[in-house]
Amino acid sequence: MSSLVNNREEARPVSTTTYFLGIVKQVLSGDTIVIRDRPINGPPPERTIILSNISCGRVARKPSTGIPTGTPEDPFAWEAREFVRTLLVGKEVCYSVETEQPSGRKYGCVYVGKNISGENVALSLVEQGLAEVRKLNPTVAAKNKIYQQLVTAQEQAKSLGKGRWSPNLPVTREILWSVENTRSFFESYKNRPLKAVVENVRDGCSVQVFILPESLNEKPNTFVYVTVTMSGIKSPSIRYEDGKIDSLFLAEKTWIYVYCFFQICEVGNGDNVSIKCSDGVHKFFLSSIRAPRPQTSSKEDDSSVQRGRIRPLYDIPYVFEAREVLRQFVGKQVTVQVDYIQPKTSNTVDERVCATVRADDVNLALTLVSKGLASVVRYRNANDSRSVFYGELLAAEENAQSKGLGMYSKQDPPIHRVADLTGNVAKSRQFLSFLQRAERLDGVVEFVFSASRFRIYIPRETCVITLLLGGIQCPRRGRVGPDGVALPDMPFSNEAYTFVKELCMHRNVEIKVETIDRVGNFVGYLFVDIPALSNNGPDINKSSGKKKKKRVAETTVRQKTNLTVLLISQGFGTVHRAPTTERSPHYHDMIKAEEDAKINRCGLWSSDQFVKEWEAEVQNNSDPTALSGAEDGSLIPLTGVSEYLDDLSELQLNENSDSTTVINNDNIKLSWKPVQITGISRPASGSQGLRFFAQHLSDACTLVKISQMLNSQSFPSFPSEYYPKKGSLCIACFSLDNCWYRARVIRSSPKSVTVQFIDFGNEEIIDSAEYSSRLSPLPSGPLMQLPPQMKEYRLAFVQLPPDASDRVFAERAFCDLVENKELRLAVQYESVPCGNESLKPVPAVTLLLPVADLKTSGSSVCPNDIDISESLLSNGLVCVEPIQPQLLKRLPRNLLHKYLDAQALAKKERKNIWRYGDFRADVEQL
Repeated sequence: MSSLVNNREEARPVSTTTYFLGIVKQVLSGDTIVIRDRPINGPPPERTIILSNISCGRVARKPSTGIPTGTPEDPFAWEAREFVRTLLVGKEVCYSVETEQPSGRKYGCVYVGKNISGENVALSLVEQGLAEVRKLNPTVAAKNKIYQQLVTAQEQAKSLGKGRWSPNLPVTREILWSVENTRSFFESYKNRPLKAVVENVRDGCSVQVFILPESLNEKPNTFVYVTVTMSGIKSPSIRYEDGKIDSLFLAEKTWIYVYCFFQICEVGNGDNVSIKCSDGVHKFFLSSIRAPRPQTSSKEDDSSVQRGRIRPLYDIPYVFEAREVLRQFVGKQVTVQVDYIQPKTSNTVDERVCATVRADDVNLALTLVSKGLASVVRYRNANDSRSVFYGELLAAEENAQSKGLGMYSKQDPPIHRVADLTGNVAKSRQFLSFLQRAERLDGVVEFVFSASRFRIYIPRETCVITLLLGGIQCPRRGRVGPDGVALPDMPFSNEAYTFVKELCMHRNVEIKVETIDRVGNFVGYLFVDIPALSNNGPDINKSSGKKKKKRVAETTVRQKTNLTVLLISQGFGTVHRAPTTERSPHYHDMIKAEEDAKINRCGLWSSDQFVKEWEAEVQNNSDPTALSGAEDGSLIPLTGVSEYLDDLSELQLNENSDSTTVINNDNIKLSWKPVQITGISRPASGSQGLRFFAQHLSDACTLVKISQMLNSQSFPSFPSEYYPKKGSLCIACFSLDNCWYRARVIRSSPKSVTVQFIDFGNEEIIDSAEYSSRLSPLPSGPLMQLPPQMKEYRLAFVQLPPDASDRVFAERAFCDLVENKELRLAVQYESVPCGNESLKPVPAVTLLLPVADLKTSGSSVCPNDIDISESLLSNGLVCVEPIQPQLLKRLPRNLLHKYLDAQALAKKERKNIWRYGDFRADVEQL
């Protein structure tokens, strides 16, 4: 006895077999059928039933990402599938679920009609010779009446030679999964009715079909797989993966089918945009289009090949033009409709959210394709997700091809020869005069490194520069320090960065270049377009915990604004008090903006701790003799300072200054200490102080003790997990004496590391192959706690020449004078940089070579002792450094007079650096 269940009603436990009623939705193969129930309050449940005890061949599967060539078709698989499809699709059936495997496969019987008296589908397949009966255990087979019927039907089919039992060779389908020449195929069958079988329904207006051979002029038994879109109608693009219609109810939990109305804040290289949404900034790739790709070139003089690297924006044809089209929409409100999410591949870092982006009625992807600045993606599989405007994209691409627009033009693609000046000091100095000469230059912000550091493209000079905002100090964002330790964000650093990036990224700006630093970064001012606001300072960046007030813009008039002044007014920076800043035409605006920010307690000024630290720093750095207040409260700098001198009379002070108290410091007693020079600290560029490393002879016992501790014990072999990172302390074996010394890693690469011996100052490169024998971590204990025994100094009042070869001669002469000799050292001043160098200042000293033995002379100075600086000056190897305002109270008149006389004599005799005359005027211009 059996029971029948309809519309999801479960069987009662009075029968051995439970039967269900359903409607056949799809036939996957001859023995696999998809059956659905009637829909009640939602999508109906579905079951995939595999017919028990029989096996039909597998139909061919189209190529996909996982299976590039697809799967072949078994003989008579298509015939079996068509037999069942024509028999069952759309009809009501009665079926049972006999067994269910752990994998989820369900096996059962299917009958045509509403009860089991209907036609048995499995039996009909076997009778037609389209299925083969599986072999069962004889004991089980003897008890199964249906199985006995199947075996009998198979014997009859074999005797009649039906289907797969036919003596003729089996014939399988030939399938064209994609049409190579779609235009020719369209012209051949235009306006002709073609018989086809629908394989898949993509959406309400497009299906994927097999066109049957009787309708084609192709080879016999050839099927063509195509996608057909119904003309005159349009429906939403919805994809139900694996038949899961209920996925539509989960759309709100994913990006799919979500609409956004937000603002573009950044654009990519022709195929993506970054949009500021309510939950942050998200990147969207334009659906179904591809940005221009690099073209293979056989030219040996290709600039990108010579550089050794490719800059996609400038080197790939039409990428720059595509980026410029997208850049027109930066700052505009757009509508985003997410079409699909592209999974992560080997060529992508993360999954890509692909969307249709529209500004008003302008489709960004369609605009690029219509101008020939992007191509439309050709999908391998007809059911792949794509843009809802895919048809319009194809039509726009065809129109661009016919008109020869963009990348389809027969003319040579445009070439953008852009000089990248970032990090190139020599090239940057060549461009400096051109950039300084212009009042203001138009530019495009390519990248924002921080609130005060930008990468700017200048169309007029066809160059890319790094611009640092002058006259401002902004809080730094988190970074990795020299010792490898991560440094945290300073207060309001992220707020300042976000504020500047939203205001400037990919916007048209104006810049004014003032000068250049030692590594080739340009220093100047940047002017941006912002809405003019009525009030001075916002309340958005106060950190007091009070309720924030909203600012309301009273007008939308656009005006160019100095970004430095704007940042200071928002409390995102402070005025950098330096002579160069005080000479700036924007200095008074910056001071006023800073005062307003302090009054309104904006940004940094909302922190009482910061205010106290800032006031203490200003108090320490202020010099009443260097600045005098005017009646209007402005500050007037001293004249005649920060310049090269030839005579003391050139030092002209303010009228209210006492020159005798400023300069005459000859009576100050200096502390002379015996030292030994251990090495030279080479400068990064010219016009810097002559720096060197020295050991105090009073520390000799400590040095001996360190050496004994390091070389009296055996260190463990190089651990495999230890990797020397930049800034880390270690011990290294010096190659000349094979002894161990304390060291610090100053440069690191996969092939080698460069270490500096912290007790001596010299450096050495150690290859990775020698790590195990020459490198080891510094053991904890006294060796870790002892400070470095070498100290870095520079010669006071002297400066190296700008020419590299002249610097080498000066350093060699210095080494010849001090090598392996005991000298006397006295500190003249500290924390004062030499000229315009940006290195961390070190103590400036006078170095004497005694003519008598140090043990006999003690700490006294003999008049006949050789002054190392004077010797170098008299030989024309160095020059007197520019006098900074900080030195006015510390100038020993007799010493400086002696140095100037030695320099004047060498200059008169045209020795070494003076052989072509006075070079210092050129240095001042740079």
